[in-house]
Amino acid sequence: MSAFAAMLEALHADQNIGVDALYTRAPGPGIAVRVSLSHPSDQLPGLGAVGVRAGSITADVLASQLGGMVPKRTDTLTIGAITYRVEDVERDPLGLTFRLTVAQ
Repeated sequence: MSAFAAMLEALHADQNIGVDALYTRAPGPGIAVRVSLSHPSDQLPGLGAVGVRAGSITADVLASQLGGMVPKRTDTLTIGAITYRVEDVERDPLGLTFRLTVAQ
C-alpha cells in the first residue's frame, strides 16, 4: 500500500471525516463503504456549474472498497435515511478514489 493509499484509508476511517454509506447498482446488493462528503467549491447556491444539479454534494469513496466496480451515473449512494443518485463520476489520477457528484 502506498503512502497516499494509507493516508486516504486513515481519513475515511476517521469518525470526524468519513461517514458510513451504502453504494448500490441495481439490481445488485449494496456495498458498505465509507465516504467523505463536501460541497463542490465551484458552486454557489443557485448558480450550479453547467451539467451539475443545484444542491448536489460530492462524496469521495475509496476504489478499494468497491471491489473493482467502476461507479456510473444512476447508481445510488444511501447515507442514513437519504438516498442520492450518482450524477457524475471522476477518478483521481492515482486511481485510489472516485469523486461522486450526487443529488437527491
